[in-house]
Amino acid sequence: MGKTRRLQAGEYNGHNGVPGRLIHGPRGVGKSTVLTTFAAQCPTLFPDVIPVYVSFDDLDNPQTLLRSKTVLRVVEDQLLAKGVPVARRNADDPVDREALAKALEDAKKFVVLMVDEIDEAYRVTDEPLSGIVLSSLYELSWLGGQRTGRFVVYLCGSLSSGPLLITCQASKDEFPRQHGAPHLNGTKFQTFRLPISRFDDVDTVE
Repeated sequence: MGKTRRLQAGEYNGHNGVPGRLIHGPRGVGKSTVLTTFAAQCPTLFPDVIPVYVSFDDLDNPQTLLRSKTVLRVVEDQLLAKGVPVARRNADDPVDREALAKALEDAKKFVVLMVDEIDEAYRVTDEPLSGIVLSSLYELSWLGGQRTGRFVVYLCGSLSSGPLLITCQASKDEFPRQHGAPHLNGTKFQTFRLPISRFDDVDTVE
């Protein structure tokens, strides 16, 4: 992925926002395959980049990671597992975003965050799950606007309404979590529409 090459080269440092993408296309065209394949290959291709893959799919499953943790909490866990010394707050407190970015800078590391099935986040109504999901959306908004040059973020969804969802303009009946959610497109999550045919080239997405 070209953005990851530029990320590792430090080309996004000081820019107004990260190079984020919303990748959307129908189920079965290979979106998740592209993301998980890249996550597996990333440590070899880009040794200074830590890939983090999460999915909002199957939120009814008690074992689904994003039922109990926000997106940045998962990133924080992954960094600690990779030996990046993040100054961690109490588990019940919000992630210290500045400390997270500082830890990456000190370790000379970068993060490619891949958030799959973002559409499903906007369907959530149950408490306390809706609070966790909303916190994740605000964390994505922060990632979309920060200037550290340490993150690239890919959102991935299956619905044609994806661009409307991240701007909170889709049907509120079908996607009630838009209430109170941030306008993600305003923080530079531009849309990349996949073709209908199967999509397998991990180098094509920019």
